[in-house]
Amino acid sequence: MRELTFDERALLDMLADAWNGFCTLPGTVDHHVTEFSQAIHEAQRIIMCRPVSESEHYAIARKVDFGIQNSTLPELPLSAFIKEDHDSEERTEVED
Repeated sequence: MRELTFDERALLDMLADAWNGFCTLPGTVDHHVTEFSQAIHEAQRIIMCRPVSESEHYAIARKVDFGIQNSTLPELPLSAFIKEDHDSEERTEVED
């Protein structure tokens, strides 16, 4: 896997500058901070994933056909996704 390029590192630095600048804005409310933080982290993730997505192993994995892209998967009933609660089963008391 390759290292980040100069331009990719520069973009990450710009994102850090954007975050630092945002934090200095007056009147920022909590949910804006949360949303901006999530957006910055998503942009960082995308930039940092570039070397991985260009790696040989990832390219090979993308070419593998697992046979499900064009097939129709059977519909499962909702009960297939619900974990059974064994604690709710009726219990009998044991006498000493």
